[in-house]
Amino acid sequence: MIETTQIIEPWLYATLSEDPTLAGLVGDRIFGTMSPGMLQTPYVVFLLTSPRDIVGVGGTRISTDNLYVVKGVSQTNSWDVLTPIANRIDQLIHRPGSTMLGDSGGSLTCIREMTHQMPEIADGLPYRHLGGVYRIRASADD
Repeated sequence: MIETTQIIEPWLYATLSEDPTLAGLVGDRIFGTMSPGMLQTPYVVFLLTSPRDIVGVGGTRISTDNLYVVKGVSQTNSWDVLTPIANRIDQLIHRPGSTMLGDSGGSLTCIREMTHQMPEIADGLPYRHLGGVYRIRASADD
């Protein structure tokens, strides 16, 4: 099983896209791994930045330990638009206790390790990114 594509990313997308509060802030503009080109902002995107398998005795894979950036992005000169988006993302996915996932046959924990804050200029326009870097441990129920 590839836990990032079969457990974590489906959970992230479902958790973020099914929340009415977040939908009120970004509509249906929630994307995994890569957003499709220039988008209407604000939007939410999540990106896998560091995957690692946790291996036990005899080479048995126990789980995966992954870092994901989960953030809001907006064309703006201010953090004001993104602050409620980043706060809502954190309220939805920061889960230090184990979450059992019935459909995927797995479980996960998700903890924010640090904030992610980045201004940029793209095509002469100001953009800001605000969210967090989350450590997500996932395992399949084999």
